Amino acid sequence: MIRERDDGIWEARVSLGYDNDGKRISRSVYGKTKGKVQEKLRKLQNDAAGGQFAEPATVTVGQYLDSWLKDTAKPKCSPTTFARYESLVRNQIKPHIGGIKLAKLQPVQINHLMGEIARDVEHRNHGRSPAWSQKMALTLLSNALRHAVRLRLISHNPAADIPKAKPREKEIEFLTAEQGRKFLEAAKKKRLYALFAVALGTGMRQGEILALRWDTIDFEREQLTVRHSLADVKSKFILKEPKSKRSRRTLKLPAFVVAALTAHRDAMAKESHHSPFCFVTKTGNHISKSNLTRQVFRPILEAAKLARVKFHALRHSHASALLHEGASIKAVSQRLGHSTVELTLRVYFHLLPDADDSLAGMTDKLFA
Repeated sequence: MIRERDDGIWEARVSLGYDNDGKRISRSVYGKTKGKVQEKLRKLQNDAAGGQFAEPATVTVGQYLDSWLKDTAKPKCSPTTFARYESLVRNQIKPHIGGIKLAKLQPVQINHLMGEIARDVEHRNHGRSPAWSQKMALTLLSNALRHAVRLRLISHNPAADIPKAKPREKEIEFLTAEQGRKFLEAAKKKRLYALFAVALGTGMRQGEILALRWDTIDFEREQLTVRHSLADVKSKFILKEPKSKRSRRTLKLPAFVVAALTAHRDAMAKESHHSPFCFVTKTGNHISKSNLTRQVFRPILEAAKLARVKFHALRHSHASALLHEGASIKAVSQRLGHSTVELTLRVYFHLLPDADDSLAGMTDKLFA
């Protein structure tokens, strides 16, 4: 059946047989034109002929999650997010409840899954929080099962009433201004000194820095534009759009960053690999995040006699230094490319200076 709805959207519905209770199994597809719907309908019929649509009563949780990942999650996610979802399903969810029939899945089984995930994380002892792993797994499972309700594969979401774990918020890691100067002094001896100058001087994300191209830097105006981010997924490099609309931004560069980039540009010209990207290996290839941390970043920290922190701490260091100097939270949020000011507040609220004394003084002037 193909029809045009009152709202102008075209709908096609096809019958795929009957379930164990004698109820008709049907699927619908939608599109802006009749041709688009007919194309989707042919694919739906081909999938049905290939046995991809099993009766709801026989579909297991594992089978459904595999289908949800492929058809629903993947088109909407970035490559890195999808890789994380796929890993959660494969390593944490399917081993425990993947064989259970989707229609028979109960809240008690999901509650048991949360306990198993906590025990798995503690046993592996990777330094991860069991509560974070539980929260991520339950969020993913609940989203997938909510979609199953929409498809009428199940009547309710058995994960909806399971309370989410509340992991303890980690204190952000950052370098003080003095530590930052020590770090940059030690980094000056490295081929990629300019990369770390950009990180501390702009607060850009690691992926944004590794995707930085020479044609996005305006040396005369002393500014650069963030246009892409580099993802490293299963040893494959993927150039992707920034994390949000506000992540695509133009940043004014401090003088020390301009000087570092100018010197780096001259050094790269001598390497003769002619890469359009600013930061690459000596052969002109993209730099692996793990190699950058292990082979360059950590040795710099050791040389500067600083405690081991993650690369992301350089971004936090930039933000915390600006806030300490009195920069507005809105300006810092825009510079970091956060999707909302609320996100910036949530991350850095505890670093904001306490202005209560000055507020009391202002009130005296106004009303006393």
